[in-house]
Amino acid sequence: MPWRERSLMDVRLRFVQDIHRPGWSIAEVCRRYEVSRKTGYKWLERYEKAGPAGLLDRSHRPYTCPHATPAPIVQQILALQRRFDGFRARYNTERPHEALGERLPASLYQASPRPYPSRLLPIAYPGHYEVRRVSRNGGIRWGSRWVNVSHVLAELDVGFEEIDEGLWEVYLGPVWLGRLHDTTGRIVDHLGRPARREGGNHKGKCYQSADNKLSPII
Repeated sequence: MPWRERSLMDVRLRFVQDIHRPGWSIAEVCRRYEVSRKTGYKWLERYEKAGPAGLLDRSHRPYTCPHATPAPIVQQILALQRRFDGFRARYNTERPHEALGERLPASLYQASPRPYPSRLLPIAYPGHYEVRRVSRNGGIRWGSRWVNVSHVLAELDVGFEEIDEGLWEVYLGPVWLGRLHDTTGRIVDHLGRPARREGGNHKGKCYQSADNKLSPII
């Protein structure tokens, strides 16, 4: 188990243990761990149903994707990639170039010593955050609602921190994106505006206000 998951498990297990200590109310323990009572009750319910395993983070990735690329198109893309790889090999290793003094491009190439990661590390959020992955069409499922976020964040995880009952701060890593109200199902900026348009087509972009807060332009 990765260290981050282990540390989160330890915190949640200590939370459950403290809840059952005599003289402690759930409100006091939630304040001590800096989580909302809604999150505290959720952890308790999961623990009662599944034990310690119920405290692990759950994936919110959908089982199916209605916007997946059709298989025939995928095959065409792969065929084009194979043709491009063949052209690249001939261009770099088989054809000397006059501009390079009749040398092969591959003979002048020096690989970077910096390793390239096989995959980007996921964004880590505190344990009391709700985490949702933005779909390809720029939104998330929030309960029974569809909430628009931003196309520019497609396939990225965003975090939701509950600051009051039904009121959530929305983050991409450390960057504040806006505020979500359960009652409206809309992400708004610090002035309560659901969208900004400064002329032209800004769909899917983010706007930085004078106080350096980022808000999505829907």
